[in-house]
Amino acid sequence: MHHPPQAPVRAQPKGYPMATPLLEESIEINTSADKVWAVISDLKRMGEWSPQCKKMIVRGQPIGVGTRTININRRGPLVWPTTAKIVRFVPNKELAFKIAENRTVWSYTLDESANGVTVTERRDAANGTSKVSAFLVDKVFGGNDSFETELKQGMAATPHSQRSRADLRLLLEPSFDDLPIAGLIDALEATL
Repeated sequence: MHHPPQAPVRAQPKGYPMATPLLEESIEINTSADKVWAVISDLKRMGEWSPQCKKMIVRGQPIGVGTRTININRRGPLVWPTTAKIVRFVPNKELAFKIAENRTVWSYTLDESANGVTVTERRDAANGTSKVSAFLVDKVFGGNDSFETELKQGMAATPHSQRSRADLRLLLEPSFDDLPIAGLIDALEATL
């Protein structure tokens, strides 16, 4: 039986802590996959919910496998660029992109559930990260543990998470009644 050659597994650069192979957070949302997909696949809006990527500039349309992006990232006072390439793109199911500078793959998967859709955000570093990335995380970003803790907290606080469910609801089905001004108008009308 003939097996195709497999890419070599890269170990974490010597002298640096190993990146956690997989970080992930999931949330169940009571809506349809196509509505969630419309938000998640709009990469220009990534800065609205990403724990670090504040701006994603899409290079080419339509978005699909092979589309490239330029990303502006921020952690506290530190700002740095990265580039990415979409490696998986299945409408209403999965979007994944690989960061060139550190070899991690970020993905969003949508699975139908009894109450709507389960959205899972993942950061996959199964093959470790690049030497430059490991050095920067260790020496500039405060170490791997704090860096990944912040990523995990950021993933849990994105619009796909429990904490921001109301934010995602507004993105998916905006209603005047959901806006803060609606309460103000009601209060004003009650005084008249």
